[in-house]
Amino acid sequence: MASITIEGKFSGPVNNNVILKVFRTKSLDNPFNFEKTFTSDFTETIDGLEPGLLYHIIFSGHTATQFDLEISGDFDTPTTPIKSTETGGFSPRFSIKTTKES
Repeated sequence: MASITIEGKFSGPVNNNVILKVFRTKSLDNPFNFEKTFTSDFTETIDGLEPGLLYHIIFSGHTATQFDLEISGDFDTPTTPIKSTETGGFSPRFSIKTTKES
């Protein structure tokens, strides 16, 4: 099994909100769905991902300051880690392919 770690940091203490979704479409083999809401800094490790499959990661939120995110773990497409900085209302989306078991 593969895992990913997602870290989010807000630069200020107020008016912060982000919804994190990690999923694999139900119409494909091995569907997966994770959703959680955060109002402050977080580190979330998601386990149980199947190796060699495509997963989608979506952030939707807002901040009065800045939101920095980093995604790392058992994936090789795209190159790990993924880093992004967002301000105001945001909705960055990423697709990753987990590494295959050796």
